[in-house]
Amino acid sequence: GSTKSELANALIGVRLGAFLALFVMLFADRVGRKRVLVFSMVAGCALAATGALAPNLLVLGISQSTARAFSATVAILVVIMAAEEMPANSRAFAVSMLTMAGAVGAGGVVVGLQIAELTPWSWRIFFAVPLLFILPVLRLAKSIPETRRYEVLEERLTIPVVVVKERTHSHVGRFVTLAVGALLFNVFLAPASNFLNDYLKDE
Repeated sequence: GSTKSELANALIGVRLGAFLALFVMLFADRVGRKRVLVFSMVAGCALAATGALAPNLLVLGISQSTARAFSATVAILVVIMAAEEMPANSRAFAVSMLTMAGAVGAGGVVVGLQIAELTPWSWRIFFAVPLLFILPVLRLAKSIPETRRYEVLEERLTIPVVVVKERTHSHVGRFVTLAVGALLFNVFLAPASNFLNDYLKDE
């Protein structure tokens, strides 16, 4: 029974929840990429599942905003770990594989969309599905190594290093342009794309 405007606000709120990922990412350089990745995956799955119990749109938006923070952390960390582990001439391939995996996940949601219309409550099934992945994540975590780059960084922190000041070219302008573009995309365009579900349902 929510209006399009209320839905849009909820979707924007969930997107802005990704900002919390920046605070979670602070720990990646302190305790390691692997530990933060595994924690974020489990926390993201558990928090996403709370959406199945949401009594209204407000609670659903809040629960998914917090879940979004951890899912965004996972998305960022996976790219960082791939960049740190892959050879320089293979990083584009790694990113393309990550993109394909994301496309499979998004496609699976669209394919399963018809399940959400079977009953007035069947949409809640989608939010409970992440719980099925917590155990596999914990098992797979045992075989995921810490990135060698982090291990080298950790060693450098314990060994005194003579710092030599060098002139470096600043890329602040380019970074700000990319950051602002990504922010505007996620706040305005990405939430609007969620209304494609209504289009698919109606048409």
